[in-house]
Amino acid sequence: MKHVVNIIFALIVLSAVIVAGVGSYRSHQFSMGTESHTYYDEEVILICTPREWVPPETVPEIHLSTYQTYTQEEIWLLSQLAMAEARGEDAVGQALVIRTVLNRCEKTGRSIEEVIYARGQFATGTIGNYEPNENNLEAIRMVIYEDWDESEGCIYFNAHGYSLGKPLFKHGGHYFSK
Repeated sequence: MKHVVNIIFALIVLSAVIVAGVGSYRSHQFSMGTESHTYYDEEVILICTPREWVPPETVPEIHLSTYQTYTQEEIWLLSQLAMAEARGEDAVGQALVIRTVLNRCEKTGRSIEEVIYARGQFATGTIGNYEPNENNLEAIRMVIYEDWDESEGCIYFNAHGYSLGKPLFKHGGHYFSK
């Protein structure tokens, strides 16, 4: 099974390399956030909008841990949400925003997309407008690829103080609660 996952991942990486090699005439689209690809050290972390360059039904699920399976679109949504809500925060601050969404998914049984786009919950109006920064890539690596979780089960965060639930801790400019 691990061999199959490695082959699928290699195919995704190959697709990204092919798309990246299309030509510099498309580079302005990458900077505007309609598509993005980013390389992280020797491991490729793909953060892209699958529907922009690969039909969604052909994007395989990526098995990153024994606990969770994420699609490329879900990883892209989490990355964009972390940028929308915490782009000025360090990697841990962005990882905590991502963990908050995943904790809500676990608590409510809803999908990542349902939690992110729930009315009035997150700053979704700017999703798709960000090029991931170094902290964002590190946050994705920590949470998605390494199952990092120091969130203490938080399901809320706010930049203006504790507003809902039991206060847990403050990190950077955000207050996290449960």
